[in-house]
Amino acid sequence: MDKLKVEVFEKSLVVTFILECILAIGMWVRHSDNFLLKVHLPEEKIERVSKLVR
Repeated sequence: MDKLKVEVFEKSLVVTFILECILAIGMWVRHSDNFLLKVHLPEEKIERVSKLVR
């Protein structure tokens, strides 16, 4: 099973499904645009998710 590592506020969140990662990105986008999010996903996918949750 593939795992994705998401770093939020210098802490790591390891997720097992892409859906979980998308939800994590969505929550981050809704709560703050002022903090850096590092995620191992293509930028285009992150942009699509960001647009969907705004």
